[in-house]
Amino acid sequence: MIKIAWDESTNKDWIKGTLEKIFDSTDREQLVEYPNVFREVPTDQYEVRRGRMAGLPHGGEINDGENIPTYDPVYGSTLDIQQKRFGWGFTITRMMKKFNNFEAVGTFTRNLKRTMYEMKDIEIAKLPNNMTSTTYGMGYDGLALASGSHTTLDDAATGYDNYVSADISVSSLEDGYVYFDTIVDDQGKTAPGRPNKLIVPPQSRVEGQQLLAPGGVPFEQSNTKNVFPDWDLTLFVYHRMTDTDAWFLADTNHPDYGLFVYTSQDPDILVQDAPNTSRNTYVTSEQMFEYGFDDARYFYCSDGA
Repeated sequence: MIKIAWDESTNKDWIKGTLEKIFDSTDREQLVEYPNVFREVPTDQYEVRRGRMAGLPHGGEINDGENIPTYDPVYGSTLDIQQKRFGWGFTITRMMKKFNNFEAVGTFTRNLKRTMYEMKDIEIAKLPNNMTSTTYGMGYDGLALASGSHTTLDDAATGYDNYVSADISVSSLEDGYVYFDTIVDDQGKTAPGRPNKLIVPPQSRVEGQQLLAPGGVPFEQSNTKNVFPDWDLTLFVYHRMTDTDAWFLADTNHPDYGLFVYTSQDPDILVQDAPNTSRNTYVTSEQMFEYGFDDARYFYCSDGA
């Protein structure tokens, strides 16, 4: 609650208006980065269901006179995404609203909306920040985002491994491209992707820029050309990453890219009088969303060495 007593200055400067300038580092533009990593999907439903299946495998040779064999598509599993509600707010007293000289309601309302958007950004980042845990999401196969045991639906039980423990370097980035070139679909057929984003924490910004810079191969003395710039890979510095040597390769343009955010309500602002005789004012905000992933194969993960 924001009261007159909030102003603890000797001369009640916020109330008397004697301050020439007020410094508030929280009154700034919001930092929202999840749309660079997750695919946002608007919804008006409380629960959304996503389903997995596999179509037909490759056919084979048959003898003359034999019937052409037929094959039934394979049923996979479903994934249910339920909306969650998030909220925050503040109360300002009647006297503080009347006598303050720094537009407290406007200032804190702007702060509230920024806080709500950034809270969403921080909440969603828990998934990549906990890439080997199922706490913040699991795919169709019941495994974490990063796993060496992801499964497909083909009869041969083919799997894929999108998780490594290697610092970002020329060789580890090359391995990432090999991974994308050898991805298989749920029938074990080759279904390559093409990563378009190298996602790094702020601590790896310079290394990422060096790896993608034109010229020779970085970190060595040779005339070998650096081919990474030819692959149209964009560096994205993800400020929400908490592991300072983790990094990701993502094919966010692929139609089967699996990281999503279902949003049914963006942050709103509701101003209302207190339900009593205090004449205080409540300012609240709420939003509704849920995030996760269904299939991880077009997101390559490393938690560093």
